[in-house]
Amino acid sequence: MNTVVVENADAAETQEDTTQTSAVTADPAPLPAPAPITSPDNIVGSNTDAIKKLMEMPAPAIRFTEQKFHFKKDKLGNKRPTITLQVPFITFDGLVAGLSDDKIRTFIEDIVNDQVYAGVRQQIGDESKPVNSQAELDLGKLTLEYLANVPKAERTGGGISKEVWEDFGKDYAEVMMAVAKKTQDQVSNATKILLAKFQPVKTQKPIIKYMKEQLAIWYASTPNAEDYAECYEFLTTKADALLAADEMALLNNL
Repeated sequence: MNTVVVENADAAETQEDTTQTSAVTADPAPLPAPAPITSPDNIVGSNTDAIKKLMEMPAPAIRFTEQKFHFKKDKLGNKRPTITLQVPFITFDGLVAGLSDDKIRTFIEDIVNDQVYAGVRQQIGDESKPVNSQAELDLGKLTLEYLANVPKAERTGGGISKEVWEDFGKDYAEVMMAVAKKTQDQVSNATKILLAKFQPVKTQKPIIKYMKEQLAIWYASTPNAEDYAECYEFLTTKADALLAADEMALLNNL
């Protein structure tokens, strides 16, 4: 904390400067959302000519979609405000048109094969049945059809960094001890299950159902919900899939 010297006509006196402290703990307000980009006329920024051409195609190659970007607090407690951007997502027509270009086709293949590789890593890291040889690798879970039917939250969960998962676990433990009056042992056991993505209890529906309820309590109580929204979405989606697993198998056999 800084000390500011204030002088007046009578005497010199000191006062504490608290501006820095309040700036550290206060979260800046989110920035206003930009206007939707619905035509080439309101595109701004660099390379506007190239973007306009993609939008003006008979079958537009891109569509602008509003996306929010959240930020974590730094070590001092500062946090960048959430920003909303109009992002040029590729349409199906844009994807088809791009396949005629060798570099774009290779780029698309790389993206898809990254998902295949992530599927292999998931099998290798399965705590209940880790893959250790080629014979144990389930190739059926590496096809385009299988990967396309994996819930989006579960696919993108692999992109959540180890550090974010660890921070989520700490936040979950702290919040649940304060809000739900859980003991250290209780939150430790629960956190282990969550960080393992339910693998240790994937066939125990009562535990999964209970943990999903506890997650909802945590998410409604934590001041850091934005920071760990991806973890929450991934875990709730995974819980729903595990809870419905037997029912889906039954339906497929009817």
